[in-house]
Amino acid sequence: MFRKILVAGSMAVAVVALTAGTAIAAIPDNVDAPYARAAVMVKADGTVLKAKGVDSVVRKDAGKYCVTFTDSRLVPGEVIPTTTALTWDRFVTVPAIPSSICDRDPRVFAVGTSDNTKAWADSGFTLVIN
Repeated sequence: MFRKILVAGSMAVAVVALTAGTAIAAIPDNVDAPYARAAVMVKADGTVLKAKGVDSVVRKDAGKYCVTFTDSRLVPGEVIPTTTALTWDRFVTVPAIPSSICDRDPRVFAVGTSDNTKAWADSGFTLVIN
């Protein structure tokens, strides 16, 4: 038993050592979207289901997500995003300017999802830049 714990602990230390201070690579493209410059499908918990040209997706809080694309020209206010909710009873909004949700970072798209009472609520969504 002690040997199993030691091995598991050693692997955890190795993973931490490998990821600490190392830039995480962009999310791999796994969708065929020839007419989209970038696209992402995200689960309610922030997990990426499908992506093209996505650097990162972060769930900040209930119903609040931050999406960064790999192409630095794709920024709020310079492109027109298209969004959909993955469930019928949710609403999705993307401000046309950098948002406080994502620390006003000019490269990051804030995505807000809410329920039919206008309260922040987690929801899966798509975000496409044509």
